[in-house]
Amino acid sequence: MSIASPSSPFAALLRRSKFASYDRAIAQVYSSSGGHLHRGNFGFKRPLPIRGREAHITVGAVDSREEQTEWRSADNEARYIKMWDEVGITPTLDDKGPWSTKLGPTSQVEWRMYSDFDNVESDLTNNVHSDAESAIYGPISSATPNIYAMSDREFESYIEKLRQSRPAFASFLKETATRKAEQAAEKAAKAEQELQRGSKSPKRARETKEPQVDSDFTSFWEVSAKSTRDHKIFLASQAYKLYNSADSRAIEQQPQNFGGLHYAKHPPLQSRFLNKPRPGRLVLQPNRLGSNSPWLGVVFAGHNAVAVDNSAVPTGYLDFTKLAQPGEQHSQAGVANFRLTRAVLNNPSQIVGERPQVLRMARLETQVDVEKDADMERSNAHWPGSREYVGHSVSRIKADTILSPRKKPPTMPLGRSRQQPMQAQDVLGTLRGIMEHTEH
Repeated sequence: MSIASPSSPFAALLRRSKFASYDRAIAQVYSSSGGHLHRGNFGFKRPLPIRGREAHITVGAVDSREEQTEWRSADNEARYIKMWDEVGITPTLDDKGPWSTKLGPTSQVEWRMYSDFDNVESDLTNNVHSDAESAIYGPISSATPNIYAMSDREFESYIEKLRQSRPAFASFLKETATRKAEQAAEKAAKAEQELQRGSKSPKRARETKEPQVDSDFTSFWEVSAKSTRDHKIFLASQAYKLYNSADSRAIEQQPQNFGGLHYAKHPPLQSRFLNKPRPGRLVLQPNRLGSNSPWLGVVFAGHNAVAVDNSAVPTGYLDFTKLAQPGEQHSQAGVANFRLTRAVLNNPSQIVGERPQVLRMARLETQVDVEKDADMERSNAHWPGSREYVGHSVSRIKADTILSPRKKPPTMPLGRSRQQPMQAQDVLGTLRGIMEHTEH
């Protein structure tokens, strides 16, 4: 009887190491901690000459021809991701941007839950068509092949597959035409019944009976002369059958809408209470493209953002040309606390590719608002559910940041009349007055 030998510790160490997870086509950021960082050990073949605290690197080659590990510092990329997590906002996609075009129909799928902590309904689907279209075309999938992201060879192969699916497209058109004719006949019958009952005017009934749909498919030439979306819905229907068949090995592709920049969903109310305002600076920026005059922008969280109201900054703005001149220097000009209110993603970074990049070529348009002292007010400053919260008298106080369970919640000082306990005689006198008023 042979006994299986235990696995080698070197094999387990290799599987868990960063050396095995390295991929040249992915722009990965590596970090280390403790004594490993002090010795420059990032999990590769040789230690690296870096001793910075909380250092981050990206590796171009683990072992080059010169037997060296090619690397560069990635502290800016790591700090940018941390800053973005602190602002706590979900970006939106630019409908006409290159990234939205590359995503295709998947960018049109809406997030129907208010928050990640909300319960999702069981009947929610990713289909972007209505129930009436579902009755005609059947279930579809939005993860259709994107021709704009294909190479020339992939596009030619895709066209050849489409030519082979002509018989299936013809049968699909016949079935949809029959279903459309049946729906039109049902609508006409309902309109006739309502006309007989008198619940609908004759003019409106004639408008309902006007649409006529041919139930016979003749040729592709007649179909091409009409402006319809049947060809797109056919591709979506074929994609659904491919992904949901029992013997299929294809996986439905759902690219990350924001290119890996943001994963969690932050509703506006959640972002308001869980994310503090961050300091920024109102700066006189150089000329914009196509403009001859400088503009006021806010340097905030690694972005040149646009301020909703520049006049709300109490310290004015910072002009770098005046800083270079001799005289009094206003280094604190334009400093205020801002909140990120809107972010539109036009094009993310190229994280995966032949020449991956982390932050270059990314375009994100941001808009900020100045945090004011009287933006929001809370009538009760105590921790929700506590005894002080339940027994607190309603009064208006300025809102503070959301209370932490580690901190003692601030209490509202009560008046002298509320602090003194009520005597028993006062209670009896009040009850006696109520009874006398009831008897009269």
